[in-house]
Amino acid sequence: MPFYYNAADSKNSTRNFVPVTVHTDQYIITGEISIRTGVRLTDHINSEITGKFIALRNVKVYLQENSSPINECEFMNINLDKILFLYPN
Repeated sequence: MPFYYNAADSKNSTRNFVPVTVHTDQYIITGEISIRTGVRLTDHINSEITGKFIALRNVKVYLQENSSPINECEFMNINLDKILFLYPN
């Protein structure tokens, strides 16, 4: 089963994992976001997310760039309101 699955969702299709870096006011977070094949990251964030969170897998959390991670986890939801910017790696 893919990382993202919702049986009631008509958007189920092949998905890719895109490595991203997310900046909040306190943390720098790296991980992978699942998006449908052929959909740009920007379009996914702006129109395909129905809730207030994005899901990342293989997550590392840093206090600042070029430092050691303060936390690592397999999965994390991040509130969209807390994101300053994000970009693909």
